[in-house]
Amino acid sequence: MLQKEFEIRTGLQVTPAEYATIERMYMACDNMDKDEFCKLWLENNKKPNGLVNGMREHINELDKNIKSYENALDRAEKRFQEEKAAHQKFVSDMADWLLVQSYETDDDTLRAKAIELIGEKEYIIRKLNRGYETSEKDRSLLLALLAK
Repeated sequence: MLQKEFEIRTGLQVTPAEYATIERMYMACDNMDKDEFCKLWLENNKKPNGLVNGMREHINELDKNIKSYENALDRAEKRFQEEKAAHQKFVSDMADWLLVQSYETDDDTLRAKAIELIGEKEYIIRKLNRGYETSEKDRSLLLALLAK
């Protein structure tokens, strides 16, 4: 920010030496908006340690906002994990149902859908754990898995 910009924004007239101090403070604020800096300057420059205290208050406000956003993010992450777990359980339950139905009806379409949901290896594991007889397709699948 130039001295002229500062003077226009604040309505103050400052000497080049005063502006040099102001500019150092402005530059220390990193990416703070010019208008916001000038507003803080006007609100706080007459108080002892005014701008420093004003900046501290501004930083505290930003910290509160960050904590609020972090808390909201944590809540959203928790909801996401809960929904993800519920979805995974639904997929697992659906795959089990499809496995049972495909076995009872000897339906290759249902078998294929179960495999699509949980993968070939998990399909074979679940089928064997249930004590179901393996079809010729299952035996071929099992041999292919073992050969890998």
